[in-house]
Parts: sequence; C-alpha cells; structure tokens
Amino acid sequence: MANRVRFSLLMLLLTTSLSAELIHFSALNPPRPEPRVKRNIFSLVSALPAAMQPQTVTPLPPPPPPERNIAEEIRQSVIFEGYVVKNGKRSAMISSSGEFFIVGIGDTVLEKIKILAISPTQCTVEFEGQPYEIYLKGGSDATHP
Repeated sequence: MANRVRFSLLMLLLTTSLSAELIHFSALNPPRPEPRVKRNIFSLVSALPAAMQPQTVTPLPPPPPPERNIAEEIRQSVIFEGYVVKNGKRSAMISSSGEFFIVGIGDTVLEKIKILAISPTQCTVEFEGQPYEIYLKGGSDATHP
C-alpha cells in the first residue's frame, strides 16, 4: 500500500508541475486571429474597394485632320517664275520641286494642274476643278492671299 501512496503522490506532483508554468510561454505567443482572404490573386477583378477597381477607359477619338488649304499648298509648291510672249502666244515658266516647266494656256503640269490663264502678274491654274491664282515670284502681289 505504501507503494500505491507513493505512486499517487508522485502522479499528483507530476500533474501539478506540468500544469503550472514557471515561465509563461503562452504570453509570448498570444492567440492570433484566423487569417481571412482579402482578394483572390488569380482573379483580375476581386473584392477590391471601388476606388481601386480597374476602370474602363474609353479612348479619345482621333483628332480631325487639319483642314486642308489647297490654295496655300499650291502657292507654296508651284511657283510662277515668269512669262514669255512669242508670236502672240503667252507661255509661263512654272517651277515645282526643283523642276521647271514652260507651259501655255490649256497645258497640264504634274498631271493634275491645268493652266487656265497667264498675265504679267499672275498665272491662274486649275486643280481638282477649282481655279487658283499663283502670283509672280518677287512681284508686288507675291504675298496676296
């Protein structure tokens, strides 16, 4: 019976010493809250706040092309260098892109510009069915619109 008492006493001592902590290790690692999923990294749109959600942006339409001022383009690319009167017929000296042409009324330059009239100060040409005036290079009307 003495052995039984000793055994019981020993068991009592062991159980109380195991349950009593000398160093409180449980205070070092407090219980953590259960992790929760904030967003699914495999999804393009997830539970993000509305401010962080991807916004659909409609692209701006391309700007309209600038209005083409054909009259100014012709005045800059075709130059009326001068004129010659031979046998009562006027001929104009026209230059464009470094090439010179001697043309009369009714002739076509660069396959699209037709000569309508030639005077001492200007040459009237037709481009796409519209008449345009080209003033003599260096003349007083050279800056005329």
